[in-house]
Amino acid sequence: MNRTVRALGVFAVVGLLAGGAPLLADDTNPSQDDKDKDAKKEAPAPATTDGNTVTKEVTATEPSGKTATGQTTWTKDGNTITRQGTFTGPNGKTATKNVTTTKSGNTVTRDATTTLPNGKTPPRKRPARPHARPHH
Repeated sequence: MNRTVRALGVFAVVGLLAGGAPLLADDTNPSQDDKDKDAKKEAPAPATTDGNTVTKEVTATEPSGKTATGQTTWTKDGNTITRQGTFTGPNGKTATKNVTTTKSGNTVTRDATTTLPNGKTPPRKRPARPHARPHH
């Protein structure tokens, strides 16, 4: 009798392992709370295209209700892509970023200008210095 109970227990464990979690609980369907959360998510702003120009506008709202906006335009002219972005923060101040990237053969050149809300340009980041190799 003890062998029979043990054998049934082993078969039950093997059956659960083989059948997986759906035998214990059916969690494959989203709950109503999950559906409500998904419905509240906003879809990303679509981009508009006009010839070789793509424009995207975005708006973000803080929990306090203040909004920040941004507009970015990409234009392709031959081997040159120009990106112009204007961003307005919740305080109403505006920053801009203009980038021109050109490809000539195997060489890519990038020129970027950023203007902060105070009208100044940020200092250019210096490239990281290579680490000295240890001498053995």
